[in-house]
Amino acid sequence: MTTMSFVNLGRAPATSRSLKPPAKVNLPEFYAVRAWLYSSNRNAPLTCRIRRKRLSKLNECRVTSLDASEINEENTPCQIGNKANKQIEDSIEYVKNLLTTMGDGRISVSPYDTSIVALIKDLKGRDAPQFPSCLDWIARHQLADGSWGDEFFCIYDRILNTLACVVALKTWNLHHDMIEKGVTYIDENVHKLKDGNVEHMTSGFEIVFPALVERAENLGILPYDHPTINDIANKKEARLKKIPKDLIHQKATSLLYSLEGMGDLEWEKMLKLQFVDGSFLFSPASTACVFMHTNDRKCLKFIEC
Repeated sequence: MTTMSFVNLGRAPATSRSLKPPAKVNLPEFYAVRAWLYSSNRNAPLTCRIRRKRLSKLNECRVTSLDASEINEENTPCQIGNKANKQIEDSIEYVKNLLTTMGDGRISVSPYDTSIVALIKDLKGRDAPQFPSCLDWIARHQLADGSWGDEFFCIYDRILNTLACVVALKTWNLHHDMIEKGVTYIDENVHKLKDGNVEHMTSGFEIVFPALVERAENLGILPYDHPTINDIANKKEARLKKIPKDLIHQKATSLLYSLEGMGDLEWEKMLKLQFVDGSFLFSPASTACVFMHTNDRKCLKFIEC
């Protein structure tokens, strides 16, 4: 991999682990966390989430939003070269080995990432998902109120997870009763986003949520024009207008974590920003998105691990 300059990224976020399953992605639990990548304290509790929040009760990871006014190549704080890549690989391998020996690690599965991976079509051209086990997991984990999400309630996380799961099920025309319950939950609770604590907002929420809403509308499952949704979409548009499109293709920014929310990128160009493990900022959802546009084998390998 070539050396990459990170624009406006301080500490890298906690990342999804690649614990090798005995067969092809039998459980989406394999999208749990590659924790402590940059931490020297390996005795800390292994409790992180894949779809990181800016502030989590279990683990705090911050990814600063990119703003055009902050773009200055002379001030890029993090240079990742061969030495850093080796350090990352060593840390990943350490965590993988540790997890294989653990009995009951508190690792949370991300319904959002699982749902995006579930959208990948069968690689042999059949009208079927490549990873049906992801859909099986979604079907087993809907909560009583119709939502999907972690036991630690956060409205941003809960709405995003639920919408993603509904989209995945509808894409493959499965479990209509679950879809109906999920849509009802969103309809009754989406207004709460307006008063949600922004410190708990899921990383990249303003980028990925509007794109997910658009996908849901195209599937015919979200026909309403809600002011809160429109406000979030306007914030996304305003943010992206400040960022030169060429920069997104040339520099590794925090947007690499949310590429599934970007609609009109030159996807082949994005591959030069791919991490050494085949991922894009260690995000299964973002990596799955790039794979669906490029069929890149390194992306697929990361998803399957």
